[in-house]
Amino acid sequence: MKKVRNLLDTSRYVENHPELYEMLHGPAATYGELIYSRRLALNLTQSELAEKAKVDLKTITTAEGGTEELGIHTYKKIFDVLLGKTVLGPE
Repeated sequence: MKKVRNLLDTSRYVENHPELYEMLHGPAATYGELIYSRRLALNLTQSELAEKAKVDLKTITTAEGGTEELGIHTYKKIFDVLLGKTVLGPE
């Protein structure tokens, strides 16, 4: 069986490039890890999550990539779907 690599393990990159630490461990990276792992736990594809959250597929890939921060309302839409509830209250 083919070994699946851990896409969330960034230690080897930071070890060789310390300047990447903030990008790989900042808020966007943390949110990206949460979105990715929760989406997998719910057996959702990126497309399904995008459709349910009413955002573009590119928004989900950007969010999971964790290298760019999204707006708070965009994160709210995604987390509302992933948690099945309203996270931050009404918009």
